[in-house]
Amino acid sequence: MMDNFIYDGSFTGFLTLIYQVFKKKNIPAQIIRGKEAQLNLIYNNITIKSDEEKADQVTEAIIAEISHKAYRTLYRAFLSEIEGVERAAIFYLQKGFKRGSSYLNSWADEEVVFINQAAKKVNREVHRFKGLLRFRMLQEKILYAPFKPDYNISFPVAQHFKNRLAGERWVIHDKKRNTAVIYQEDELLIVPGEELAEIKFAEEEELYQSLWQEFFNNISIEKRKNLKLQKSFMPQKYWEYLVEKK
Repeated sequence: MMDNFIYDGSFTGFLTLIYQVFKKKNIPAQIIRGKEAQLNLIYNNITIKSDEEKADQVTEAIIAEISHKAYRTLYRAFLSEIEGVERAAIFYLQKGFKRGSSYLNSWADEEVVFINQAAKKVNREVHRFKGLLRFRMLQEKILYAPFKPDYNISFPVAQHFKNRLAGERWVIHDKKRNTAVIYQEDELLIVPGEELAEIKFAEEEELYQSLWQEFFNNISIEKRKNLKLQKSFMPQKYWEYLVEKK
C-alpha cells in the first residue's frame, strides 16, 4: 500500500516531511496539508509532526550540499501554495543533492522549471507589496496594514518592513488567509487573525487618509491619465486596501 503524508502546512512541517522522505527513501503518493486533509482509505495515511531539529538538519544539508540559493528558491516556491509544489520540491532536491547546484538552473527539467517559476511568482509579488502595502494608525498607536496577496508572503514582506519601520510597532494582516505578522521589539511573530484585537483606527487616521488622497489627486496629470497602463503596473486586484484609490 502506498503512503499519503499529511503535515500541518508550515515550512517547518514541510522540511520535517522532507527529512522523512530522504531518511526512509519513501516518496509519498500524495502530500496533504493538514487543514486540507481528506483522507483516502486506499492509501496508508501518515501524519508528519513538525520537528524543529529535523527541519534544521534539512536546511543545513540543502545549504551545505547544494547552495543557499537553492534553499531560498525552495522556500519562496513553497510560499506559492501552488498545487503540487511539495512533490515537485522533493524531486528538485533529489536532483540537487545528486548533481549539484548548477543543475537547478536547467530549463530541460520539469520539476526544476516548476520550482523556479513558482519562486519567481512569489518574488514578484513580494516586490510589488514593498511598494503597495499601506499602513494605518490604530488607537493603540500601532500601524496596521491589511492586504490579500495571491501567495503566502506575509513573512518576507514583514522582513522588508522590519528594516524600514524598526522604530514602530506594526501588524501586517493577510486577510485572505486570516493570518498576521506582528512586529514588536525587533521580533516578528506569526499569529492567527483571530488573535488580533478588534481593529479600531485612531481619530487622526481619517485626516491622514484624506490628505494622502488629496496629494495623490494633485500630483496626477489629467491629460496623461492612462488607466490601462496604470493597471499593468498596479493590478486592480490590489486596489482594495490602497488609500489613494478610494
